Amino acid sequence: MSQKNLPAKQAMGRDQLLSLMKPVAERCGQQKAMENVALVAFELEKIGPRMIFGWAMMDQTDDGRAIKQGWADDWVAVLGEFPVAEVRRAIGDCIEAKATQAPSEHAVKAAINVRRKKAVARTPKPIPQQPPTSDVTPEDKAHRAKVAAEVMGKYRGSTHD
Repeated sequence: MSQKNLPAKQAMGRDQLLSLMKPVAERCGQQKAMENVALVAFELEKIGPRMIFGWAMMDQTDDGRAIKQGWADDWVAVLGEFPVAEVRRAIGDCIEAKATQAPSEHAVKAAINVRRKKAVARTPKPIPQQPPTSDVTPEDKAHRAKVAAEVMGKYRGSTHD
């Protein structure tokens, strides 16, 4: 599956970078978004057995299945709009920060936002556009004001019936 993910070390402009930060559905279409959501849910299934006590036994009861489904629904609701590559990197960041604790979907989203903020900060700031400068000299401005005053004086002094 080819996906447009945030490049790791590729130089790009701020506009290009910000366009890559749009939700997957907006960037790649609904079909890719559905694939991405499934992969995000699969990421939870991958880290669950390693990080969450009793994960494997949850499938044996209805309550356990409901808990797992609730976790998957929460992950998809919070992280489904992000590319799965970003989610994977953020999960790695969260696990690196707290190796004994399973990352929550909100911690993963925060890690994604931190990475995005750093990426935007590394891009060059846009140069503000200077207003067009006028080639009119002060003498020209004074002459134009004088002519305008004469013309306006003619209209003010005359009465139109």
